[in-house]
Amino acid sequence: MTRHPAILCLIAGLVLLSASSEAVTVDGLKIHATATGTGRTIVVFVHGYTCDDTTWSEQVPVLAKQFRVVTLDLPGHGKSDTPRVDQYSMDLFARAVEAVRADVKAERIVLVGHSMGTPVILKYANLYPRRVAGLIFVDGLMPPNPSAPSNPGAPSNPGARMGGTNGRQNR
Repeated sequence: MTRHPAILCLIAGLVLLSASSEAVTVDGLKIHATATGTGRTIVVFVHGYTCDDTTWSEQVPVLAKQFRVVTLDLPGHGKSDTPRVDQYSMDLFARAVEAVRADVKAERIVLVGHSMGTPVILKYANLYPRRVAGLIFVDGLMPPNPSAPSNPGAPSNPGARMGGTNGRQNR
């Protein structure tokens, strides 16, 4: 049998770059998370309602070339444990993100939230502001800006200005 050191190194590197962590828990619930890449900046992807970490399967390989990319399954989604119905809350989801952040030993993180993931990352930012390096919303709700000047004809949600026929001009 011929040995191929390059192939063995590639396989070992892939195993090291993509490490799944099932040991993370919040409120006794196991949280599935995966970390990929070795960059100094850590980007945590939070999926939307009824989705899981595979939502980000196209983005992870590309971004992992430059960043450490972490995906997780929120409680009740994907490979994570399912809480009792009365346990579901944005607070639980935000604490799950915090458990994963602590597990990967990140000081500060950039959070990317899709759909329902946006209120999750907003809740996280409110609970753990010193842990947040940035927030990115993907097809999610944006909070109103109370310091914006009043404009009776403008949409009440800043994100709404990006839609419609003039959306491209308003970006």
